[in-house]
Formats: sequence, C-alpha cells, structure tokens
Amino acid sequence: NGSLHDWKTNIARYCVDNKLLMLSACAAFAGPLLDKVNMDGGGFHIYGTSSTGKSTTSRVSASVFGEYNDFMKNWRCTNNGLEAMAAIYNDSILILDEISQNKSGIENNVYMLANGNGKVRANRFGGACKSKKWKVFVLSNGERTADSHAQESSNKTVNAGAQLRMLNIPVSGKYGIYDNLH
Repeated sequence: NGSLHDWKTNIARYCVDNKLLMLSACAAFAGPLLDKVNMDGGGFHIYGTSSTGKSTTSRVSASVFGEYNDFMKNWRCTNNGLEAMAAIYNDSILILDEISQNKSGIENNVYMLANGNGKVRANRFGGACKSKKWKVFVLSNGERTADSHAQESSNKTVNAGAQLRMLNIPVSGKYGIYDNLH
C-alpha cells in the first residue's frame, strides 16, 4: 500500500535509534529468507506492561508488506486455526498479538510454528493425510514472557528448545518501545 519512498519516509526513518522498531522491521524480512538459507522458523516475543507500544512493533513489521490489518492476527485461536494461519503465511511473517488470549498449549504451538509441520491426521480410510508445511518467522507480543504463559498453561517448566525457538525480548526503551522520539 504505497511506495518504497512512502514507507521509508513514514515508517523506516522512525526505526533509526529505536531498537525494537528496527528489530520488528527486520523480522518481517526474515520469513521470506528462511527457505533460501535452509533454516527453520522461530521468532521473537516482545513483552512489557500495557501501553508501552508492543502492538506498534507488530504494525511496523506488518507495514513491510502492506496494510497491518492484513498481517496482524492474534493468539486467540485453536491449534488447528494456528496451523492453518501458519500455512497461509508460508514464506512470510506471522504476527500474533496478545499471547494472553491463548490459554492452551503455548509451548506446543511454539514448537509447531518453528518446526513448520502440521499435525498428522488420518483420512476417512485410516491412512495419513498430507500434513501442512510452512516456513514462517513469528513476531508475538504480550504483557508477560511467552515462557510464563506456557508454564501457566502446562504447570511444568518450559523446555529449552521452546525458549530458543521463541526468544523473549523485553520492552526496554527510554519511552516504552522508543529510545528516540524523533
């Protein structure tokens, strides 16, 4: 939606000296590169208190491809719905807002999204259906770490593998997500 010049003028220039905005813009380019460099997916989970700009980081990432409403989704979905979204956003970024809206299986969802394989299902004859596959980079946000949500939903310690696939990044700017207000 618009030109590269418009994006540079209205969005990219404000990323300068704002590390979370820069990270979010760069995350948008990670998804399309995963297959080219033969890497699995993964992602970042930006967390911090309310009204610090976490959703703005998601909008910056989505702006790389167009209207943010087309790319920003939320964690309020079933496991099957999340799998379908990952397949739709294959070779791109999957932006998931407000992790607290997902109350079941965050750790399993992180593994599924990063590993790029859907659940194996049986067809009506008892054989296996073809599983969905994808390569996506995930940008998530919420008020607490992804680990704390995963631990809450499973009542167990989160595996290191899930922690490595979804890195928790705190809001730590001088003004919420911003260090420089330009």
